[in-house]
Amino acid sequence: MSRQVSLCKACGFFLAPLMVLLLLMAELGFAQAPLAEALATETEAAEDAEPEPADSPSQEDIWAPVVERLVAQGLDRGQLTELFSRPEAVFDPEPMSRKLNGLFKTAFGSSRIERMQRNLAFLEHDPGAVDGVYGDATHAAIRSFQRERGLRVDGLPSADTAFEVRAAAERKRGREIRRNPAYANTAGGSVYRSVMKPERLAEAREFYVTSRALIRRMEIQYNVPGQVAAGIVAVETRAGRYLGVTPALTTLASMALCRDFSLVEEMFAHKELSEEQMGWVRETAARKADWALREAAALIEYSGQAGVDPFSLPGSLYGAIGVSQFMPTSALKWGVDGDQDGRLDLFTVEDAVMSLGNFLVEHGWEGGSEDVVRAALYRYNHSNRYVNTVLAVAEHI
Repeated sequence: MSRQVSLCKACGFFLAPLMVLLLLMAELGFAQAPLAEALATETEAAEDAEPEPADSPSQEDIWAPVVERLVAQGLDRGQLTELFSRPEAVFDPEPMSRKLNGLFKTAFGSSRIERMQRNLAFLEHDPGAVDGVYGDATHAAIRSFQRERGLRVDGLPSADTAFEVRAAAERKRGREIRRNPAYANTAGGSVYRSVMKPERLAEAREFYVTSRALIRRMEIQYNVPGQVAAGIVAVETRAGRYLGVTPALTTLASMALCRDFSLVEEMFAHKELSEEQMGWVRETAARKADWALREAAALIEYSGQAGVDPFSLPGSLYGAIGVSQFMPTSALKWGVDGDQDGRLDLFTVEDAVMSLGNFLVEHGWEGGSEDVVRAALYRYNHSNRYVNTVLAVAEHI
């Protein structure tokens, strides 16, 4: 018995420290996972952790290319720095993406390509299948035609080349066509259906009646029919009811920034473009970006003369402003202070109507001949459908 008690005491002497050690290990978490496993888990967690995000470019850095180019055009650096540091100056790639996509479809769209293929085949420049697809055979046929006619040889179905191909085919058929597409006959011509709805035509008529005194003054000074002026305003802005939402400067500056093609390149990533097509897209983007920069500079100048905040002026999808939707460069060249308050403000009806009359006269409006009338309207907006619609609305009034 005494020996059993002694043995128990001895076991207790050795087990007590062991129990304490086990309890301590459990508290520290070692009982649930071996040390090597715990270390491995910690290492994996560290590897899975997201890296620290890189610093985003500042607003000043984003707009620096546009600011520098505007400074080179003579604008004040201090004013530009302050302007493009404001929250309204948010880069938007959508306007340039939309413009390039539309121009690309026009240049390389299936119906246009199919017409060129038919004419090229008629002129004995084999385009392969007449299927509306711009492939290697069509590219080679266009190059062959351009080389034969002494044109720039690039194989692209540009508007100029399309016209030359069509003109050559028509001459071979014994007919001639005119260069300016605005001379097309309006009979059966397409129009903007949304503008020809009864409620939209009623808006045009209402504008013509309520602004009759102003319109009569414009008719006397510029010899432009009031119905045509009302038609333009109705088509452009629903007679001033819709002037746009996005600041025109945001739109134009964003397009100007897209001279860096990488900002919109993703839009064409899914398209299988040839080297020539991608070259055309890049060249067009640079050309449109330069155009937008000139318009942005003109808008800043216009707002300064009008004494308004540049970002307070809403614009169209591509930066046109006011009731009559002038591009800023046109506003500076042909804008008229119609209400004679000492400043040009195209968001007032008086200035807008007198300005559009002046624009049409400066671009060949003389009245009488339909060709002259259509050509002047085409200069206002380079669209046959637009010309047709304005004339259709004017006839309704």
